[in-house]
Amino acid sequence: LASAERIMSQTEENYNDPQPGMVGNINSLMPGKAYKVKTPAALANTISGKLHDLASAPIEMEKGWNWVSYPYYKSMTLQNAIVGAEEGDYIVSHLDGFAEYVDGQWQGTMSSLTSGNGYLYKSSSKKAFEIDLFAQTAPSQAIMNDDTATQPTAMVDARIYPSTLNVIAVLSGDGTEVSGDCQVYAFVDNECRGVGRIINGKYFVTVYGDVAATVKFLVKNMRTGLEYEAEETLTFCEDIVGSVKEPMVLTMTPTAIRRIFDDSRKYKVYSVEGVMVKDGITADKFSELPRGIYIIDGQKVIIE
Repeated sequence: LASAERIMSQTEENYNDPQPGMVGNINSLMPGKAYKVKTPAALANTISGKLHDLASAPIEMEKGWNWVSYPYYKSMTLQNAIVGAEEGDYIVSHLDGFAEYVDGQWQGTMSSLTSGNGYLYKSSSKKAFEIDLFAQTAPSQAIMNDDTATQPTAMVDARIYPSTLNVIAVLSGDGTEVSGDCQVYAFVDNECRGVGRIINGKYFVTVYGDVAATVKFLVKNMRTGLEYEAEETLTFCEDIVGSVKEPMVLTMTPTAIRRIFDDSRKYKVYSVEGVMVKDGITADKFSELPRGIYIIDGQKVIIE
């Protein structure tokens, strides 16, 4: 990993200095541990050796957050592979979402363990990270408990950011819970940092970031096209907010509704970077724009 710009473990870090090269306190990569690696370009690195034997060298976890690796060659479902999961445990993948262990099963946007990947595991107690090697191999593109979810558009470049804030939420409007006709987006300033997935009536949102910043939630009713800004905000940090049994409530009120555009007017459309992409189009033509986020008449608009 000599070409890497930065390597982080849970407690240590190396960075590539222009003069002396790689400096820091990580002297070797330890089996069973997970690492975050920032590279200037795509990087492939082959490591040879024996598979890690969990029986003789278990991966010990403390109560709270642990950075663990999955050292085996086949992908397996969370439900069948992880032995000894407890109520209130969470597991997070940087690219594949997250899940909570509740009522004897894993629920969330992450459904399997993938060969060579590292994970953040929030454990309810001190215990070993145990894997059943004879568990069912994970089917390709499996989605845990995901009967009604639709795939969000690729609005976020997850690899730009090293950390995630993971939110389990429900929507509320006028004091009543809102149905699943909505999509939830997380924003920092004018940048979309996360898109929710609805699973069993709960919105699972992975928000990407690096430093403390205010996270706002934009809710779009996919049936009516109306957009709302939730009253609640969060400060970005690497953690979990909400649970399946006690989700965060995102409140939409009539005062939070985003203005309805006048069909008789013509509008200039800008990218979030301030570049004009269309000049003089009416609101009924907005849907013809490529998928993405735009600034129209000073309003942030999401086109699906």
